[in-house]
Amino acid sequence: MKKVFSDNLQGKKLGMIGAGRSGVSVCRHALEMGAEVTLYNTVPLKIQLPEEINQLIGDETIFEPEDYDLIVLSPWYHTTSPVVQKILKSTTPLIGEIEYGSSLTSFPIIAITGTNGKSTTSCLTYHILKSIGKNAVLCGNIMGSGYDEFTLTEAASQNAEIPNTVIVAEVSSAQLEHIYNFSPTVSYITNITPDHLNRYSTFDEYLDVKLKIVSHTKQNGTFILNHHLPENIKGAIQSAPSKNLNFISSTENIQLTDDAIIFHGIKLNRADLPINSPHMIQNISAALTISESVIENMNPTIAEKMLNSIHTFKGLQHRMERVGKINEITIVNNSMCTNPKAIIESSKGIPQKQHILIGGKNKNLDFSEVKSFIESSNHTAYIFGSNVEEILKDIGNQHPCFPNMEAAFLAALDNAKDGETIILSPGCTSFDGFIDFADRGNKFKEFVKSVMNTHQNKVYYS
Repeated sequence: MKKVFSDNLQGKKLGMIGAGRSGVSVCRHALEMGAEVTLYNTVPLKIQLPEEINQLIGDETIFEPEDYDLIVLSPWYHTTSPVVQKILKSTTPLIGEIEYGSSLTSFPIIAITGTNGKSTTSCLTYHILKSIGKNAVLCGNIMGSGYDEFTLTEAASQNAEIPNTVIVAEVSSAQLEHIYNFSPTVSYITNITPDHLNRYSTFDEYLDVKLKIVSHTKQNGTFILNHHLPENIKGAIQSAPSKNLNFISSTENIQLTDDAIIFHGIKLNRADLPINSPHMIQNISAALTISESVIENMNPTIAEKMLNSIHTFKGLQHRMERVGKINEITIVNNSMCTNPKAIIESSKGIPQKQHILIGGKNKNLDFSEVKSFIESSNHTAYIFGSNVEEILKDIGNQHPCFPNMEAAFLAALDNAKDGETIILSPGCTSFDGFIDFADRGNKFKEFVKSVMNTHQNKVYYS
């Protein structure tokens, strides 16, 4: 495929749309490469940038695409936004940040996408590869995990000369929208269920964007196919256009029993896992298989190191994160849960009765499946946030509703009994009062800690 832009940015004019992490990293790198850089954003920036970077703040009328040799788009901006529409009508090339960043490295890129589980699978893969001596770098859409995180531009540019480097990139659907030469060596889709229907008009449109990772995987590269996917999604993946890929099952060289994961004949007891749930077993199996795909000369010693690394894997912040206990009531922060399916799958990992805090800003998603799950599970839901009425319409008006997350938590604490669990599993975005899911999770933990201070019998983990 023809390259969209030249690697030589010296003297070129680069426009960056969006001032998030990825946008800032592109601006800094392009400036170092000798480009004249302008950053456009609709609202004033909250960060300090080098004075050499021009800033345009306002609506689309102040941005003229033809003034630039290349424009890079932050994933926050949708194709339908006025400034993007204006760019698309111009002759200036428009690319996404992962397209820009991936051009800066010749090392293998592992790209992991999906609706749920991509952060955990990415972190597991990173952790396993580090354990066997690879210079694994965690990057992309990953955020608030508690591990060292970079944008793909940072990961590629800062590790360009370091031997044994493997780029492990979590990739969102938004990041896949504007790719051309982005070609990961290994790709994996965790699952695809309805999400982001405030960005995509239909599930099929969302699915098509996710499937771009198949067609963009490097020629003769490897695609890890999740063994546990529904047949219709497996079929969509295998029938998507691709470049002579090597399709490998996520359970290649793995046996799964009721009590163990067996990898190349080496056994890991499921009872020893911090979270022994079906989705965590899928994530571990996939991460082992993904990691093996970039290892030359696999042998029993390496396999044992890989499996042993699972024992030292610490869970991700805001993903099934145990906050503490009040009396014998366990409290879990699962703020990263931003769609209905994630509510259900997360809940299945906890055997106790649960008091589930649900709410936030909905993404035009249907909560009917959550209604069926709660009715059959004996759990209790507490609804809060800006879209209470919309959620109640799907799951039933019998559930109590609250103006905010804190009030919902206090009600759950009043109702919960020893041995039960209170879990923040919002199933919605956090943009009705928080900066992002990490901000929501941190504020939840702060509030829980303040409540704990009024109780004698408590344990705080986070």
